[in-house]
Amino acid sequence: MVEPTNEKTASINAEDDVVGLDEDTKTLMEMLVEGEPRRAIVSIVGMGGLGKTTMANKVYKHSHIAGHFGDRGWINVSQKYQERELLLDIVETFWGDRQRTTMESMDDESLKSKIFERLRAQKYLLVVDDVWKVEAWEFLKDVLPDSSNGSRVLLTTRIRDVAQSADPMTSPYDLRLLSDEESWELLRRKAFPQMRGRCAPNFEEVGREIAHNCGGLPLQIVVLGGLLYKKKKIDDWIRVRDGVDYELPMEDRTSRVLALSYSDLPSRLKPCFLYFTHYPEDAKIIIRKLIRIWVAEGLIQWQVGERVVEDIAEGYIEELIRRCLIQVVETNPNGDIKTCRIHDLVLELSISEAKRERFSCIYGEDALGGELNRARRLSVQHSLGDSILECSQTQLRSLLCFRLNREWQKIRPVFKGSKLLRVIDLESVQIEHLPEEIGEMINLTYLGLRKTGLKKLPLSIRSLRRLRTLDVGDTQVYLEINVIEKMRELRHLYSLYGFHNKNSSTGALGRLTNLQTLSTVYAGEWVKVDLPKLTSLRRLKLRNRVGEPLHEALPTSIAKLRDLDRLTLVGDSIPSSIIFASHTRMFALRLEGFLERLPDIHGFPPALVKLTLIKSQLEQDPFPVLERLPNLRKLHLNARSHLGKRMVCTTGGFPRLESLILAQLQELEEWVVEGGAMPRLGRLTILACQKMKSLPDGLRYLKTLREFELYYISPAFKDGVRKREGGEWEKIKHIPSLKIG
Repeated sequence: MVEPTNEKTASINAEDDVVGLDEDTKTLMEMLVEGEPRRAIVSIVGMGGLGKTTMANKVYKHSHIAGHFGDRGWINVSQKYQERELLLDIVETFWGDRQRTTMESMDDESLKSKIFERLRAQKYLLVVDDVWKVEAWEFLKDVLPDSSNGSRVLLTTRIRDVAQSADPMTSPYDLRLLSDEESWELLRRKAFPQMRGRCAPNFEEVGREIAHNCGGLPLQIVVLGGLLYKKKKIDDWIRVRDGVDYELPMEDRTSRVLALSYSDLPSRLKPCFLYFTHYPEDAKIIIRKLIRIWVAEGLIQWQVGERVVEDIAEGYIEELIRRCLIQVVETNPNGDIKTCRIHDLVLELSISEAKRERFSCIYGEDALGGELNRARRLSVQHSLGDSILECSQTQLRSLLCFRLNREWQKIRPVFKGSKLLRVIDLESVQIEHLPEEIGEMINLTYLGLRKTGLKKLPLSIRSLRRLRTLDVGDTQVYLEINVIEKMRELRHLYSLYGFHNKNSSTGALGRLTNLQTLSTVYAGEWVKVDLPKLTSLRRLKLRNRVGEPLHEALPTSIAKLRDLDRLTLVGDSIPSSIIFASHTRMFALRLEGFLERLPDIHGFPPALVKLTLIKSQLEQDPFPVLERLPNLRKLHLNARSHLGKRMVCTTGGFPRLESLILAQLQELEEWVVEGGAMPRLGRLTILACQKMKSLPDGLRYLKTLREFELYYISPAFKDGVRKREGGEWEKIKHIPSLKIG
C-alpha cells in the first residue's frame, strides 16, 4: 500500500519537474568543472517548454557544483531586458538585496567596476537564464572577468546563434525531449502527487496516451498533469486526451494545451491567474504581497464567517501551483510558499487572455491610445523614455509600476481624479512627495510605497478609510497616528521609522483591531494599552531606539496575541520574563538584544521552526535548552548571542535541525558535537568565530551534511582546514560542498 503524502508538500516539490536526464545533468556538470581554466560559457539550448531553466537549476543547486565554485549567482535576462537592471541583478545575486538598494545610486560604469573587481578574485559560476539576443551577452561579458581560474557561465537560450556567439569554442548542449516512459513518469507524478504517482490500470492506459501525445515536451506534460490532478473519472481523462489536436506543430500544440488548462480553471481562479500579466517576464513574485493585492482588488471570494480571506487566497495560490500554471521559487521555514514565477509561455497565455477580456494593459505594448484610456488595470514594466503616462482615469482600478527608477513625474498625471483606483504599487519608484490628490482616491485599499525615498505622507491620506495595506517600509516616512487611526480597515502596516512620537499613539493604535501585520514600529507606552487589543495580529516586528530597552509591559501584552506566527523584537534588552508557550501558531522568532536568560523549554512556542538570536550575550550554553525544541529546523546564533567558551550538542539533540549558523561568537573556543546529534543537519555556517581552535570531531558523523561554510576564522585554523589533509580535514572531507574563506 502506498501512503499518501502531504498535499502541500506534494504539490510544490520542484524536484518532481525533473524526470530522467541524469546523464544530461552529469554531462553538464562535467562541462562546468572540467576543461580549460579560461572562463568558458556552457549553453543549454532548446525550444520553449523543454525545461532548460529547470535543468540549469538542478545543476546549479547540486552539492558538487556548490562546492566547486567560490561564488555562485543567477540572473534572468528575458526578451525585454534593461542593461542597468542586469547590472543590479548581478549585484543582488552576489551581494544580496540590501547591497543592491545601497548601490542603486551608482552610475553604470561604477557598477561595472564593482562587479568586475568582486568577481576577479573569485572562481565564480553565473547562470544567465533566458537570453534572446546576442547583444545581451555582448553587454554582460565585459563585466564578467576571465581570470583563468576555472570560472564558468551557464547560459540558457532558445536561439543557437546566441549560444555559438557567446562561446564559439564550447559546443552548445542540446537538451533532449523526454522518452515515452519518462513522459508518463512525469505526468503521473503531477496527476497523482499524493499517491506518489500510483494510479489504477485504466487511468494508466489513457495517461500513457496523453503523455505520448505530448511529444516529450515537459511543459505540455506538467500542465496536462496539473489539469488531471482533480479529475477522478476516466471519462474526464478521455476528454482531456481528445481535447488537443496532436497533429499540430509543437509550438501550436503547446499553446492549445495551455489554453485548455486556462479554460478548465474555476471562475474564481481566472482573474487571479490573469493578474500575473502585471509582472515582468521572469519576475520573482512575492506571494504575500500578491495576495494582499488580490484581496485589495476584491478578487477573493469570501463570505462573513469563513476563514481569514488571506488564507483563502493562499489556497488559490496552491491550486495554481498544482495545476502547474505557476512555479515555486522559494518556501518559508514552515513550508509556506514565499516566492513564485510564471513560465514565459504561460505568461504569454495570461497576457493574451487578459487583453481579450480587457482585464488589464501593459503600458507601451497594448496600452496605447484607446486601449490605454479603457484600461481598468495598468502595468508599467519599463522606462517610459520621453513619454508621460496619461490616460482616462475614469476606468482605472489598479496601477503597478516596475523598474521606473527616477521617472515619478511622468506617472504623476494618473493621480488627478482617479477616484476608482483600488491598488497603487510604486515600489522602488523614486518619489519626492505624494500629491495631495491621493486623498481623493477614496476607494484605495492598497498603497505600496516601499523603497520610494519618500520622507513624509500628505495629511490628505487620512481620507483613505478603506485602506487595507499601507507599506512605507525602507523609506524615511514617520507615520502620524492621528492620520493612521482613521484607517479602521487597515490589515497590514509596514514602516521603517514608525510614529513621530512613540508615546503619542497611546489609545489610538488599539482601535485598528483588524491589523494582521505591524512591522518595525517603535515599542513605546502604547504597547501597554494598545498592543493587547490587536488580537488579529499574525506578524509583529517591534524595535526601540539605541539605548532604550523594550517596554516592561511587552511580555504581558504579547501573551494576549495568540494568533502570532512571526515575531521580531529588537532593542537594547529583551524582557527576561517573556514566554511564548501560548503562541501555538508561531513558527519564526527573532530576538535581537540582551537576554538575561533563555526561557526554559516550555517557554518557547511549541511549533517553532526558525529561531534567530542576536546580541543576546548569554553566558550559559544555550544548546541544552534549544536542542530540545522538537520542531526547530533553522537556528541562527549571531553577533555575541553567546559569550561562553564552550557549547555542546548532545546525543539526540536537535532532532529536526536542518540549518545552523554560528556567527561572531567571539569568545567561543570549543564546540562539541556528540554522536547522534543533529541527525538531519544539511547546512552549517561558521562565521567570524575567531577563537575556535578546531572543528567538532562529531562533524564526521553528520552524513546528511551537504554544505559547510567557514569564513573569517584564525589564519592558523583556516590553513589547517585548507590543506585538505590532517585531523581537521578528516572531519569534513565527506561534505560535498565546502566553502572556506
